[in-house]
Amino acid sequence: MCTGPDAPKPRGSSAQNTHPAMNTNAAPIRSSTTIDAPHVGGTVRSCVCLGVSFERIREAAGGDDSGLLEAHRVTGCGGRCGLCIPYIKLMLMTGRTALPVMWSEEFSKRGISPGRVKSIERAIARQQAAMDAGTSTRRVAD
Repeated sequence: MCTGPDAPKPRGSSAQNTHPAMNTNAAPIRSSTTIDAPHVGGTVRSCVCLGVSFERIREAAGGDDSGLLEAHRVTGCGGRCGLCIPYIKLMLMTGRTALPVMWSEEFSKRGISPGRVKSIERAIARQQAAMDAGTSTRRVAD
């Protein structure tokens, strides 16, 4: 689990199993700038791998929606798993530093490449298909 000065603190008794940037116990996002996306639970507020908050990333980008590369150079954000990159792009475009967890089609609708989000969706779909077919490699013995 990422720990850093900018990482949100997990809540609840299962905090050790809760990823800090996807806190499903968080209050709903409210802002004057609405993101119309199905909210599947959780709020993304940082590059989780490095514990860099969207506020810090926005500062490093100079508040410019074309500052992704500069933000990466300064903070390292997006340089490990890459899952945060579409969220960072959306944050830089909208100025919102708390975003709902979204599926790849929601990023695509906004002209943002979903990148790793799409890869993870495919991996989850493969695992689900294997489970549905009864061929999962991680089945529990009776």
